[in-house]
Amino acid sequence: MKKISYLAIIATLTVTSFSAKAADNGFYVGADAGVGGYSSGNSSYSSTAFGVTGGYQFGKYWGLETQYTQLGQTSGSSTTGVNAGKTFSSSVDAVALVALGKYPIADIFSLYGKVGVANTNNNQNHSNGTSGNTSRIDGTYGLGAEYAFSSAIGVRFGWDRYIAGTFSTTNNTTGSRNMDVWALAAVYKF
Repeated sequence: MKKISYLAIIATLTVTSFSAKAADNGFYVGADAGVGGYSSGNSSYSSTAFGVTGGYQFGKYWGLETQYTQLGQTSGSSTTGVNAGKTFSSSVDAVALVALGKYPIADIFSLYGKVGVANTNNNQNHSNGTSGNTSRIDGTYGLGAEYAFSSAIGVRFGWDRYIAGTFSTTNNTTGSRNMDVWALAAVYKF
């Protein structure tokens, strides 16, 4: 009788540990919205940013995800180069692949950091007729926190930086910028 009780306890613990581990593993998707911005010369620009994310969590601490982010559309007046004083419009988006490291604070709350590569697209149009479209692969990283309402639904608040590098226009005006995004995301785990 004791042997059967021990076997039942071992079987229960084994099933429980596998199901707990399974909850830490799996695919997830998310959608986010927030504010994206950058500084260029003496000016700063910001606008609405949004994106989608898909990934796989490899246990409690590590994941891999891909994300598309529309970093924002801005307009303003150039402050440097041959376009100084001319108005412009700019749109930047990015596709990224990042490794995600999580640090659980409690069962329902964790901090995360991510690092990876992103392909950023920077489209600019100036009022004097010059334009530029620069695509660049460079680094991206971010920090944030995630709160789980259940094993399937959670929210994230985070900051991401996209190193958008240098850009150039048709008249060889160049510049550089790093794009920052502060966003709130909903996450669904399968």
